[in-house]
Amino acid sequence: MKHKSNKTFNTALFYTLFFSSLALTACGGSSGSNEPSPKPTPDPDRIIFSIIEKGDIFSGKPYVLLNSGTDDVNDYQIQAKYGIVSSTHPHTGAEAPKNHLYYYVPEETLKNSDDFYNITEEITITSTTDPEETEIITYTIGADDLTNGDPVFKDQWHIKNIGQNPFDVDFSPVSGIDLNVIHAWHLSDQNKELISGKNVKVGIIDTPTDIEHEDLINKMYTPDSGKSYINTGVTQDEVLYDSTILHGTAVSGIIGAESNNGKGVRGIAYDSSITSYDILNMDLTDFTACSDDGMQVLNASIGYDESVEAYDPQISAIYQSFFENNIPFIRAAGNEFDEPDIFDSLYNISDLECVKYKIECQYNQTSSFNRGRYVIHTGALNSLGIKSSYSSTGSFIWISGMGGEFGYESISESSAAIVSSLYHSALSGFDDWDYGTPWRNNKELGEKRKYYTQSMNGTSAATPSITGVASLIIQAKPDITVPQLRYILATTANNDQTDGWNTLEYDKVTVSGVSGLKDSYTADLGWYVNGAGLRFSNRYGFGVANAGKAVIKALNCNSDPLCKKREKLPDDFISTNSEPCSSSDSGHTVTCIFYSFVNADDNSAIKNNVEIEEVSLNLSSLVLTADDTDPDECSASYGSINNITDQGVYYSKKLMQIDMTSPQNTASVIKPMYTIWDFSPERIKSTYHYNDYDFEFLVHNSSFFTEEFSPDDSFSVTFRSMCSIDVATLNRNIYILVGGYENL
Repeated sequence: MKHKSNKTFNTALFYTLFFSSLALTACGGSSGSNEPSPKPTPDPDRIIFSIIEKGDIFSGKPYVLLNSGTDDVNDYQIQAKYGIVSSTHPHTGAEAPKNHLYYYVPEETLKNSDDFYNITEEITITSTTDPEETEIITYTIGADDLTNGDPVFKDQWHIKNIGQNPFDVDFSPVSGIDLNVIHAWHLSDQNKELISGKNVKVGIIDTPTDIEHEDLINKMYTPDSGKSYINTGVTQDEVLYDSTILHGTAVSGIIGAESNNGKGVRGIAYDSSITSYDILNMDLTDFTACSDDGMQVLNASIGYDESVEAYDPQISAIYQSFFENNIPFIRAAGNEFDEPDIFDSLYNISDLECVKYKIECQYNQTSSFNRGRYVIHTGALNSLGIKSSYSSTGSFIWISGMGGEFGYESISESSAAIVSSLYHSALSGFDDWDYGTPWRNNKELGEKRKYYTQSMNGTSAATPSITGVASLIIQAKPDITVPQLRYILATTANNDQTDGWNTLEYDKVTVSGVSGLKDSYTADLGWYVNGAGLRFSNRYGFGVANAGKAVIKALNCNSDPLCKKREKLPDDFISTNSEPCSSSDSGHTVTCIFYSFVNADDNSAIKNNVEIEEVSLNLSSLVLTADDTDPDECSASYGSINNITDQGVYYSKKLMQIDMTSPQNTASVIKPMYTIWDFSPERIKSTYHYNDYDFEFLVHNSSFFTEEFSPDDSFSVTFRSMCSIDVATLNRNIYILVGGYENL
């Protein structure tokens, strides 16, 4: 278009409009130059606009424009090629004050632009009294803006995946495989404020966050308690000694890195407040301080030793305290799918059956840290839309987030890791996570990336991606309960049947070759539908989080009967029938039937159907029979009972499968055959000086969520074991504990 005005027209409108936040490329309809064309002489009696509040094209937050000239904006028609200029606020619906306007970019327009991250906008201004008086202004706005953008945001495929590959990995991210965060950001809460994690306090239990990082320095919240392990920061000496201490900083960036500051990345919940709890200087008792500090959600991208040595009833009490204080605890499920590190001295990893069959190698519910009943255990997805190679699986998984793979490496078949914050100083001599990678060595972008990493991965990365989504949900419903958050995540997740997510499809896994037992076992059922119509798998839980759908469901929770029901915590119901287990083959196949459920608090019998929130199986009395008919290795007392390398325990528990069936005939694999397990009730009993097997060792099953059972119904559990199970001892303290809601 060309300039047709015969009068002096004040183009100060868009020269002053975004001042340092816009990169002007042309004026008066011309293009192809990085410098604006000569400006017409300003006329103070006409229109002079300036920006009084910055916006954000990625969330639809409008720029607020003020006309300080003498003409009324209503005398001009102002249109944008991509965005919208309006006198009505796009989110509140309120009319702008006199001589004010809003400019914003709708989500659909953003999706359809040539470059998702930067828009070259054209604004046409036409006088309504003289249509010949027209001016066209062209400018570029977006992530690259050095005062109102996030220049490394373009690399964060977990937020918006358009197939970008600045990492030079062999397999580029698959477009559409992301958390649908942009849609969530375009939604508004009950106060008509955009969803951004605003006013949500996030506690991060990890290595200390670098509180001086440019994308985090304004995000840190220090509670009044002022404990010595809160917001301690990291020193250069610590970073030089071991750069893995920056783990907590990368976690923090995924959740809450600042947005629109002209620096680096942005967090999923970019307006949330972060408190760093230094796990390196905390005792377990210190965890309870998170409740007193007013945290609304806790992130734990950490793990303890996954062996039975990590059994600690104190952890269960802490988890229960979080639950009762309505603090969601979001925790990394583990990275031991094909690398059972604690067993390396006993096995050649490449010879393990779990590696051969591609099932879980290490049973992760051994550690008490992995056995919280209402913990939101998180698995990891990569940028190709499949389970990350390392991500642990099991019936306890609730949801999957974005963890990626290992980024650029000198190996074949690499795919992207997660981009996040790293350290506030470009130190020389420290073990830079990205040293030598094309991403770090890029001459044009290296300066923008120097305080960031493209190598964060693991369920450690997936967990903060879920915590970020949870923070958006909490803003949408500030009074949300933990059961409601779990419900929303589960019922809005993308599964294998969601459009565009067929990458999640996988076949059930059948294993064979266990001498003396049946020919084959289904060690992984793949995806299946439970009795309440929800899809579930041991690899992904209920699927991959969908932030947009989750926020919408949170906003409408009170009109959803199942969500509304969860505004209170569930009751506990426990099976009470005696000697539930029996065997017809000397303990190699054991069947247990559980019924006669009563309320665990007052022992009252249930009278109506119970809707299931969570199901746990107590295995504290699961011991083997040591007799002459079994090989020596089957005896739990083989070797030293207190030796962590007790090969008898490993051998016997590896060759065991545990299946559970709900009253609605939903089958679930609790412990797969060939998954290594060092579980020994004898060791726990000895270590903690229990008189009998009267302690709790609850393993959890997510898959029956929202199913119902009646007072006359029963659950069944089947053990198949190469080494014979002592059924009499098993019957001493085996039971099922159900968290649920009785229909009154």
